[in-house]
Amino acid sequence: MSVNERYIQELKKFLPDPQNIDDFLKYCEMPLKKSIKINLNKISLQEFEDITSKRWWRLTSSWFQEKVKDIFFIDRENIDNALWRTFLHQSWFFYIQEIAAWMPAQFLDCKEDALVLDISAAPWWKSVQICDYLLSQNLSKPWLVISNDVNAKRTPALARNITRMWNHNNAITWFNGFAFGKNLWEIFDSVLVDAPCSGEWTCFKSD
Repeated sequence: MSVNERYIQELKKFLPDPQNIDDFLKYCEMPLKKSIKINLNKISLQEFEDITSKRWWRLTSSWFQEKVKDIFFIDRENIDNALWRTFLHQSWFFYIQEIAAWMPAQFLDCKEDALVLDISAAPWWKSVQICDYLLSQNLSKPWLVISNDVNAKRTPALARNITRMWNHNNAITWFNGFAFGKNLWEIFDSVLVDAPCSGEWTCFKSD
């Protein structure tokens, strides 16, 4: 991946030390370490660790493990079979996502009887993560997550993935995101706007 020279010049305004610029560009070229989230709606953490250890999968705690207990870096002895093709992934006992991409949903810090809008939800990761978080809180009052996407072709995949993850209290809509601001302003307790999707490698396809 090459970094646009104009972008580098802008960075130099914030990182005047040449060493900092060099370090930044070096890390841009480094491959990201694979990370996963375990679907605790389907399997316990202990069961998942027991199964994967027999397959020589090594799980390493993430740097914010104290806050999120089910996210791990993963290393495997045998990588002939892609991670997304494994039985555990095809059965949705876990799903794959970059560590940095977990953070926005955690920062929402949703409370009881929350009404949450994920405004660019497809293909599904962030919405599922918000639902997982709310389910794990054992809230006494009902809550609802609205998963929206502007692209009609992406909503079937969104519905399929949310269903396969056994998530509840979730509704799917197909609107231009501006419609919510014009017609439902000050309705939602939290709104997540996370675009483009890093899980689809949007940021890595071009500079």
